[in-house]
Amino acid sequence: MKRWHYWNANRSQTAVVGVVTMLPPKEGDGPDEPFDWAAYIGGTTGAEVPEKDTVDFVSRHGCKLSREQACAFFPQFARIPYRY
Repeated sequence: MKRWHYWNANRSQTAVVGVVTMLPPKEGDGPDEPFDWAAYIGGTTGAEVPEKDTVDFVSRHGCKLSREQACAFFPQFARIPYRY
């Protein structure tokens, strides 16, 4: 699961992306459960780079944030263990 913040200014796209690793339920047919998460910051340049492509690029190649920085952007994930 991914959540993100995205900005686009003067052909420079910037994103902060929170990536949560989800695991299937241990028993039965319940919802997937969060295992851990991490957040990354980065960007792309170019006039025609779509938001989704920037988000995907940052989640794979961005700079990893500290837990404190990540929780500032994604407080809803604060109770999930942070991936170090």
